[in-house]
Amino acid sequence: MMFLQVSANLHQLLDIADVKNAFCQSNPMQRAAGQIFVEPCEGIDLEPGALIELLVNVYGLDDAPVAWRRTVVSYLEQNGFVRSLLEPCWWMRYGSQGQILNVMLLEVDDFMIGSCDSTSRAWIRQLLEARFKFGKYRDCLLYTSPSPRDRSLS
Repeated sequence: MMFLQVSANLHQLLDIADVKNAFCQSNPMQRAAGQIFVEPCEGIDLEPGALIELLVNVYGLDDAPVAWRRTVVSYLEQNGFVRSLLEPCWWMRYGSQGQILNVMLLEVDDFMIGSCDSTSRAWIRQLLEARFKFGKYRDCLLYTSPSPRDRSLS
């Protein structure tokens, strides 16, 4: 709730996004225990008993959530985002004058993104879509009136 309140106070434009097959979009696996071989699922045209090497993290691997988190954190840090000291899932990007340009709240593969204006909103969307494939990415209407008096419906 604090994220939404701060975004409303800053009159930010909000978007919500859901990363499609997030674990599969992690950086390539680097496993100290070695390679993983699996039997292919139905629909893959291979001989019975064939094995394939698993090259990406998938749901069900013990280290897949950690690999996904590292991928997202690394990408955000490379692109100027800073993690909040109060909430480790909250990220911010600042402008040259110290103003907040973007904020992001992350929960596994769900992103909530606040932007100070349409230029910043377009920039962050382009940045994220350059690295991740999304199942959905859409604007989220949030009432950000500066005064309770502006809330009349008449």
